[in-house]
Amino acid sequence: MKKNKALFGIFILLLIAAAYFLISKNSNTIKSELSDFAVKDTASITKIFLVDKKENQILLERKNGVWFVNGEVQARPDAMSSLLKTLYQIEVRSPIGERAQNTIIRHLGSVGIKCEIYLNDEKKPSKVYYVGGGTQDMLGTFMYIENSTVPFAVHIPGFDGYLTPRYRPLYDSWILPNVFSLRGPDIKRVDLTYLDGPKRSFSIVKQNELDYAVIDKETGTIESNISQNLVQAYLDQFTFVNYEAKATAVNNSKQDSLKQVGYFANLTVTDVNDKVRSVDMYRMEITERSKNLMDEEHEFDIDRFYGSINNDPTWVVMQYYVFDKLLLESRNFKAKL
Repeated sequence: MKKNKALFGIFILLLIAAAYFLISKNSNTIKSELSDFAVKDTASITKIFLVDKKENQILLERKNGVWFVNGEVQARPDAMSSLLKTLYQIEVRSPIGERAQNTIIRHLGSVGIKCEIYLNDEKKPSKVYYVGGGTQDMLGTFMYIENSTVPFAVHIPGFDGYLTPRYRPLYDSWILPNVFSLRGPDIKRVDLTYLDGPKRSFSIVKQNELDYAVIDKETGTIESNISQNLVQAYLDQFTFVNYEAKATAVNNSKQDSLKQVGYFANLTVTDVNDKVRSVDMYRMEITERSKNLMDEEHEFDIDRFYGSINNDPTWVVMQYYVFDKLLLESRNFKAKL
C-alpha cells in the first residue's frame, strides 16, 4: 500500500514537471515570436516595404546587389546600410507594462510605420511589424509585431537614440540627389542649348564606340578639328553629378515667373538605351546669404541656380562649381595645333 502511494506521488510529481515544461516551452515560444524583430541574415532580404498612416510609402528592392526605390532610381547607399544594420541589430530593451500597453498600441495604430520584410524573393513577407515613436528617455523605440497585442521598447545596444527616422517612408529620404549618373561610353547624345547665346550651343553625337561628332546647333554643321580625347573626357564628367537640395521655396507662381524669363541653359543627355534626362537651368535671385558672400553687386546669385529635371514639378538647387565643367562650348573640344 505504501509502495503504491509512493509510486502515485512520483507519478503526480512527474505529471506536474511535464506540465510545467510544456507550459514553459510554449510561453518561451510565444515570447520569442512576439519579440523577434531582428533579421540575422540580412543578405537574404530582397524587398522592404514601408508605409505610414499618411499613405507615404516606399518600396525598396534589391536587384543584382543594388537597392532601388520604387523600382525607379538607386537608393542612397548610406540610408540602406543604416536600415539593414538596424534590422540586424535591434533587440528588445524592455516589455511594456500592462497598464501602458493599450496606450502604446493605440499610438502605434495612429502614427506607426508598417515595415514588411521579404526574404529570397518570396511573395509573402517573412516579418511584419509596426514602428512608433521614441520612449520617454528617447533611448528606445516602441514596436510591435503584426498579430501581436504586446508592444515592446526596442533599441540597438550601444546606440543612444530612437530608431524611427531610419524607417520613414519619405521618397526624398531614400534617393540620391542625382542629376546625371552615366559612364561616358553609355552616352549616345548630349545637347546643350544657351538661350542667350545660340552660337555657343552644341550637340555631341556618338558615331561609333570611339568617335563622336560635335555639331554647331545654330548652323547644324559638324565641327572640324575636334579632339576625341577632349570629348570623351567631357562625357566622363557625367558619371556623378548631384544637385544640392530640393527648392521647396519655389512655388508654382515663382516657377511661372522664371519660365517667362526663360532658362539660361538646357542640358539634355540621351543614353544608349534612348533614356533622356533633361535639365532646364534658371538664374537664382540674390538672397541675403548671397549679399553677405559677395564683395561687389551682382544681378543674380553667383554660386547657385535653380534646376527643373524632366519637368518635375519640384525644382532643385544646383551649384555652378558642380555644373561649370558641363557648361562648355564647342570651341572647348578643338584640338590644339
